[in-house]
Amino acid sequence: MPGIGIVSHILITNMRKPLLSHKVIIACLGAIAFLSYMVYGHHMFLSGMNPFTALVFSFPTLVITIPATIIVLI
Repeated sequence: MPGIGIVSHILITNMRKPLLSHKVIIACLGAIAFLSYMVYGHHMFLSGMNPFTALVFSFPTLVITIPATIIVLI
């Protein structure tokens, strides 16, 4: 997580353009941090996990792409 913040700050400084919204970046970083704790189960597909449980762990894996995309596009 600190790497994303550092890289975004360095890029904005070098481009000499203001960031569109600091609040959006902070919210997206928080969402990524929260969702990253929930996606550990997608590594256990071969462990004999219940299919419903695999579905529960797959959903945050897909949802985490939304705040990551917002950070890249802003």
